[in-house]
Amino acid sequence: YPTRPMVWFFAISNLAGIVGSLLCYGISYMNGLQGLSAWRWVFIFEGLFTIILSGFIFWFLPDFPKSPRSKSWLTEREHEFIEVRLPLNAPTTGEKNFDWKEAWHAFRSPTVYGFMLCQTFMNLALSAFNWYLPTIITNFGFVGLPRNQLLNIPPIGLGILGILFSSWFQSRAYVVRPAYIK
Repeated sequence: YPTRPMVWFFAISNLAGIVGSLLCYGISYMNGLQGLSAWRWVFIFEGLFTIILSGFIFWFLPDFPKSPRSKSWLTEREHEFIEVRLPLNAPTTGEKNFDWKEAWHAFRSPTVYGFMLCQTFMNLALSAFNWYLPTIITNFGFVGLPRNQLLNIPPIGLGILGILFSSWFQSRAYVVRPAYIK
């Protein structure tokens, strides 16, 4: 099923909302520690994690299919297979120079702008839900900080189940596209 990686990408992306809610709930009890408010602690911890993860990505993920870093987890046959399947304009193993002509071609491509527009709308929808859900829950009057962070979890969990169900349902072709859109 060709869209399965994207389904898992979006399901795991939403799972980050659950982890973030639990993290914010726990960090909220650090309010006033070392003279810093809880929201500053959230930025510190999430910033540190981002820096550590970026170092991991820089040092361990390969630049190219035949990169020396990928030899530990890809066979030579897999290296060849991946490199043959790369598009014609993809950089090859030995090419490490930036080419302005290729960059300019990408800036003029309507496909790139179409993809950017779709991605922007998708990110706005997902981010708006994740960013404003705590405010919406608080405005309902049930709970305030930090417990409203825990009430983020059920809607996000239902969203993940909806993504997985839609993928399964669409893979069975009970209702075909465009009548059913994931």
